[in-house]
Amino acid sequence: MRKTSILLVAAVVLIQLGCTGRSTVEKEYFVSPEARQFYVTEHPDGRFNEYIKNGEIIRGMDFNEVIASWGLPNVYLHSTKTPREYWFYYVEDPSSNSVLIYTLSFELDILGDWDIDIKRFDGKGLSFDNSAVLSSGEAVAKPNTR
Repeated sequence: MRKTSILLVAAVVLIQLGCTGRSTVEKEYFVSPEARQFYVTEHPDGRFNEYIKNGEIIRGMDFNEVIASWGLPNVYLHSTKTPREYWFYYVEDPSSNSVLIYTLSFELDILGDWDIDIKRFDGKGLSFDNSAVLSSGEAVAKPNTR
């Protein structure tokens, strides 16, 4: 039953995303609009400039473009066996006692994929909510600070 519920939630999320290429996670936070605009002005031919101005990330961005859009990660890990690197961004949501964890995956300095996890505090410690795990698919992500 739980597996069916997870699949149903995933299907609803994918249907909501549709062909728009945007996720339902929408709120700029990590980098000020002025800093993003400065990067775009300095790189007028950048193919991801509209995403950067909006504080979004999308597959195919390089390290510098992700930093321009979201800033430096809270944590990063570099694989010693593959050309893969993982960046982690944490966003606390005090109103719902939860933390959003964005995990960005880079290969050869190019953003390939990301996941969004929600960790909820239940008063007894940190708990994991499987129903809130989203996969990036072809979506555009923005950090959520609600």
